[in-house]
Amino acid sequence: MLRKDPMERLTMRDVVYHAWFEENTPKKFSRRNAEPEVINESVEEEPRTGSSLCHGEDDESTSSEDDESTCIEEGEEFNVGQVVVGMWKVISKIGEGSFGFVYKATNVISAKEVALKLAKFVDDGQMMLHEAYILTKLHHENIVKLLDIPIRLPDSHRVALVLEYVKGDSLASQIHYLRKFSESGLSFPVKQMADAVEYLHSRNIVHRDIKLENVLLSIEGTVKLIDFNLATSFIHGENFNECCGTCGYMAPEITAHGYEGPPVDVWALGILFKKLFVGLQFDGRHIIEMSHDKTDCNVGKSSPSFTRSSPSFELVSLLTAMLQKDPMERLTMTDVVDHAWFEEKSVGF
Repeated sequence: MLRKDPMERLTMRDVVYHAWFEENTPKKFSRRNAEPEVINESVEEEPRTGSSLCHGEDDESTSSEDDESTCIEEGEEFNVGQVVVGMWKVISKIGEGSFGFVYKATNVISAKEVALKLAKFVDDGQMMLHEAYILTKLHHENIVKLLDIPIRLPDSHRVALVLEYVKGDSLASQIHYLRKFSESGLSFPVKQMADAVEYLHSRNIVHRDIKLENVLLSIEGTVKLIDFNLATSFIHGENFNECCGTCGYMAPEITAHGYEGPPVDVWALGILFKKLFVGLQFDGRHIIEMSHDKTDCNVGKSSPSFTRSSPSFELVSLLTAMLQKDPMERLTMTDVVDHAWFEEKSVGF
């Protein structure tokens, strides 16, 4: 490896398959006969340059009775505690969404904890690769991190993502227990959410599925925005036509006329904030009356009250400005982060 002449130096493949590793590595970690499967498909409209985002797993992983197997059929879940995916041992199931299962896993050598997101079906793998591509462009403390290149299971060809593991729970789960949060008690996590979405927009990316279920709150009080399946890049002034998101969080302009991306995230975040302060009895559909042909809507003024004690003027001002029917009159995420309510609650940030 340290030859002066680079032409005489080992390649990294020669290093990986060197005899020293064979002598000092347990059999089930041997890679001598492994030929990784490389995925070269493009993801939606995103550009593809450089090396692939995904690799396959060892053929030897199922060749020995002592080896844990990753052989599962489409739509099946992992058998927790008995499956190793790459260098990650599946420990427990921690969540499930429309397109995948999420597991806690640990590195078989270092015991590092991660979240392993497994596509339910082969067709969902393309969406997983798209999510991975988006996450490679993002580096923010309040956005979940992609820790490794995606893994393709050798038998079912389903894709798994290796993500940052967050010790905590989703805001959806926490609000079920707490009913609603106080204004002062929630100021810090709300500020973190606003910072995360402002950062997304500064990177010309929109999430398009902001909701309670897609925000994690760690036991230390750190917010993590997750699930970027529907996220995409945007160009200012250009419209989207896809009707995507979650009912109750979708902005009124998501109709047949098309819409710009960032204001949609602002609306969804405004709905999420109001749910946290009011409780789950509030639904974004309370303030939207859609026409029968879904080409227009009315945004009403009536909705459940905040709490028995009146909210601050600044909070009412913030949510009102985030939930304007006209996206041109709605706050931008920079406006949200700079709003007076955050200044008032900034002690301790």
